[in-house]
Amino acid sequence: MRGDEGTARDIYELTPATRRLYNAMIDPENFSLSVTDLCAKANISRNTYYRRMSEPEFVDMIKEEQRSQVEEKIGNVLMATYRYAMEEGGHQDRKMLLKWAGEFTEKSETKIEGGVDIGRTSAILQKYLRDEVEDEEDEKVIELR
Repeated sequence: MRGDEGTARDIYELTPATRRLYNAMIDPENFSLSVTDLCAKANISRNTYYRRMSEPEFVDMIKEEQRSQVEEKIGNVLMATYRYAMEEGGHQDRKMLLKWAGEFTEKSETKIEGGVDIGRTSAILQKYLRDEVEDEEDEKVIELR
């Protein structure tokens, strides 16, 4: 609800009961509460909760505020996540989040030793493709590949 219309908060009028529900719902401490516990916290009935949650404007207003809260804290969360992910032992959940965000990759070292000689195989394959393979040993090389 951006643009000329304003935000949900600008166009949705809060009654006292709805304001209590709104305040309870935007409090991060209450995010994991059940509907019953949230209603008790806001001192409203479950009917009021469901009536308000069926109003798109109210739901938009809640989402706007929650998104705003996350945006305000995201820098701190990322820094803490990064700092703890770097400690000895890891904190795999934080590493996973940083990997997902593209901010972290495990340090790895790849060492390749030795070589691969494909000269003979390449020559045999070229002969095979030209249908010129006559040597039994060359046929075995092709079969092994």
